[in-house]
Amino acid sequence: CRGMFITTSAFTVGAKEMLEKLSDKFVGYDGDELYETAKECQFGLIKDEKGNWKVDEELLSGKKSFFFMV
Repeated sequence: CRGMFITTSAFTVGAKEMLEKLSDKFVGYDGDELYETAKECQFGLIKDEKGNWKVDEELLSGKKSFFFMV
């Protein structure tokens, strides 16, 4: 079990060094990694009819619960 640090931008050099030192206890996701993970897991992002990725508005609005996603 590890903790997570997430940023929608990029980690500073100091933050990256800290995460490297504590990699057995923490994992870090920067904006690019978070975006790619969301696409891979299809969580929070969906493809539109043209195949472009977009934010899943139903999930954000509460109309879709992530507890029941398959």
